[in-house]
Amino acid sequence: MTIHVELMRLEIDRYDWAEMQCGCQRSAEHLAADLLALAQGTEDMDLTDHVVAPGEILVEASLPALAVALAAIACGGSEQARDRFFHLVLCLIGDNGHAFDLFEGRKPVEECRALARTGLWMFYSEVLEGRSGPNVVACAFDILSILEHDGDSQDRVLRVQAAAAERLPWDLRPPHNPFEL
Repeated sequence: MTIHVELMRLEIDRYDWAEMQCGCQRSAEHLAADLLALAQGTEDMDLTDHVVAPGEILVEASLPALAVALAAIACGGSEQARDRFFHLVLCLIGDNGHAFDLFEGRKPVEECRALARTGLWMFYSEVLEGRSGPNVVACAFDILSILEHDGDSQDRVLRVQAAAAERLPWDLRPPHNPFEL
């Protein structure tokens, strides 16, 4: 078993997936196996509908799936898998709603963003190094833009944007000052 799968397995084993509801309206038990298959490259699937239900609604399995995705990102993996995991993180921290009956008294979007912030330096590293290709770089930058939206944090994002300008897609590059030579 490779290191990234071992780390993911440690995170997966922390949760009772069979007791959680998936975005596909079934038990989330299959989601643990799907996340591992994606990391191992045996499957190329988009798991977004399993962690974000129709209508942009987070489900019970959203936060655990985010934790597993962060573990997968931390350990590398194929470019294809990294692309899927970065996209999954972006979907989970976006402006999602939530089902009030599942999250009574909780704020799942804030919980997902707080968990994602534990991986900030992985996202910064991806933007600056671009080791997984332009799609992942753009996704990592979008994640940072959502998570680092105030004061000093926003300044850091702008500085990284300037430093990584050529690695970013044209629409994410810093504005060019026509008066600079």
